[in-house]
Amino acid sequence: MNHVLLRMTLRLSRWAIVGWISFLVLYSFLIIWIYPLLAENEGMALYVQSMPEEVLNTIGLTPEIVDDLFAEGGFSFEGWLATEYLAWWPIMVGIYAFMFCSGIVAREAERGTMELLLSQPVSRSRIVSSKLLGFLVIIAMIIAGSLIGIILSLPLVDVGLDLWRVFLVLAQAGMLVGVIATYSTLVSSLVMDPRKAMTISGGLMAFSYILNLLAPALSGMDWILRFSLFSYFKPFEIMLHGNFSLQTAAVYLILIIVFFVTSLIVIERQKAVVQ
Repeated sequence: MNHVLLRMTLRLSRWAIVGWISFLVLYSFLIIWIYPLLAENEGMALYVQSMPEEVLNTIGLTPEIVDDLFAEGGFSFEGWLATEYLAWWPIMVGIYAFMFCSGIVAREAERGTMELLLSQPVSRSRIVSSKLLGFLVIIAMIIAGSLIGIILSLPLVDVGLDLWRVFLVLAQAGMLVGVIATYSTLVSSLVMDPRKAMTISGGLMAFSYILNLLAPALSGMDWILRFSLFSYFKPFEIMLHGNFSLQTAAVYLILIIVFFVTSLIVIERQKAVVQ
């Protein structure tokens, strides 16, 4: 790792970091602010509970989760936060991840700045690892900002909230985004074209998300879910029951390591970086 490149990555991304944290803080503020208006809405409970199981699956819910969401008669605050904010968090930040990381190598190669970096006493793998680590630090900063935003918004509602569970959901979501970031870096190293890399990386994320939505509705084909990154993300289990899946953490961490190491191997063998 090169500390100069790490600091440069963070410095160049400072306004993007501020923008994403501000957006997520404002979004959490909005979601928490409107909760009291809908918490006791029996019509919403009846509407959701009357949905066919296939329809619930397409929005990431099951009859069991729905029963837990409305166990106290109205929409529980934990369930509301999980449904309207936390379940969407990795999708929103994942978009930033593939947009950023698909250009880690490809954009530098296209601009010719990779040649400039390689003229210094630093290896290709160190360049990639420093920039990718910089983005992982950015993910941690966004997680912290999101948690702070939720804490600052709590005075808007007169309910309690287990902040440890919120942190666990954000940590699990952060690992999912880390997988998206590392496979996007690998695609960037293989394709060497920022537009193609972004298209492929974004397409893979969209395919994984759609697969997670549709697979439960396909009778006898639940095994397909194992190929969706989003199927391992369990915000409702954590928020409603406090169950943090170590299996999910292991899957995400293993994938991060595999994609990261493979990216370094590919970039060291990639002769097209320097023309």
